[in-house]
Amino acid sequence: MRFWPILLIALPTIVFADCANNPLYQKLKTMTCNPKQIHLTFDDGPRAVTTPAILEELTKRKIKGTFFVSTTNLVNSPANQALVNTLMQSGQYIASHGHEHNCYDHRYDGNHNMLSKPFTEKEREEQVKKSDDLLNKATNGKFSKQKYGKFFRFPYGRGAMPSPYEIELMKQKGMTIKGADYKEQLAYYRQHSPAMSSISEYGYSHMGWNFDSEDSSYGAEISDDATVEKYLTTTLTSMCKSRDPLLVALFHDIKKLNAKSIGPLIDTAQCLGMSFVSIDETLAKRQTLVDSGVIINKYELTTEKYKELLSTLDEVNQKPKLTCDPKPTGNKKGCYSEYAKKEIPHCQGEDSICVDGNFYARGSLITHTECGIELKRDKIEINQAECKTPSESKVVVPDVIKCYCQETGNDLKLRWNCYDISQVPAVKI
Repeated sequence: MRFWPILLIALPTIVFADCANNPLYQKLKTMTCNPKQIHLTFDDGPRAVTTPAILEELTKRKIKGTFFVSTTNLVNSPANQALVNTLMQSGQYIASHGHEHNCYDHRYDGNHNMLSKPFTEKEREEQVKKSDDLLNKATNGKFSKQKYGKFFRFPYGRGAMPSPYEIELMKQKGMTIKGADYKEQLAYYRQHSPAMSSISEYGYSHMGWNFDSEDSSYGAEISDDATVEKYLTTTLTSMCKSRDPLLVALFHDIKKLNAKSIGPLIDTAQCLGMSFVSIDETLAKRQTLVDSGVIINKYELTTEKYKELLSTLDEVNQKPKLTCDPKPTGNKKGCYSEYAKKEIPHCQGEDSICVDGNFYARGSLITHTECGIELKRDKIEINQAECKTPSESKVVVPDVIKCYCQETGNDLKLRWNCYDISQVPAVKI
């Protein structure tokens, strides 16, 4: 809050007390404006010189939006961490825009040029986890406990919202994308997107947008009066013309343009018959947003490997959960430890486990099947090895481990993906 007095001097805004005294409304009032509700969302912040000013304007008007935080801004910045907490305490919803602002899947321009190299599968997982940890740290754990759960928005929308052109390019590069038209292909892509899988594993639903203010075409420092008026006129006109009755509107809280114009935009939009709604009112129409693709619920974020697994293993998931107690030792041999200078019984040990006379690494397949010790991902030899025939499956351990040949990784090569089918539902190893 200590930033606000400085900001309000540097970035003054106008609050129109009524429509009759609103010159922008007088200019636009003859325009036909379809009635609609608007949920304001802001990406890329927080930024100390703009985010508090935007929050001030929202608070004056009792407007609640959603802030998609780029958490690289929180690293070594107690002030920005405190600002995120202030946003939440003020009733704004906090969501993740990832850590570093980079693509989670391919992004091209119209000349076949890749605009930025996407994260690898490992990098995606690291980015999502880092963002999740930083947001929880900034809010004392309240981020993950918000009423409607966690939302994520991919930078540039890539990972959930590829253009028709990008889908064609991905198909040309060998990615399987089925569907008769763009709508069907987009739905298939979302079900098979490794990027979507990365955020689903951390419990995120995805929220896109169906209205773009196009403020990204303006520099972060631009805020002169002529540009503000042009921006307001263009944005309000586009809002009015939209046929969607509920807009999830994309803005960026790092723009001085928005710090100066968000108040007049709200005032004038209300004069034109539009209203602004909170996350509560927005998600009251969640199914409408799901149907239009603006929201993808976390339980729908199933990649090809998991979705195919569910359909293939329906009968497995109907069974009671299996227990995995150590088998009776019977005449199983123990192992002599030179380090401990003593005999180690079957299925005992620390980093190495004795299994019938031989030591094996804890978490390996044999220590799991023989002794019930939790599997470690890197101990399944076949897991992530390349394979040749899509959808081929191998039973590694009956009723325990089954592997499928599927496209995976950033390069979408065919690899074995293994699952613990003793759990309900089955869990990827």
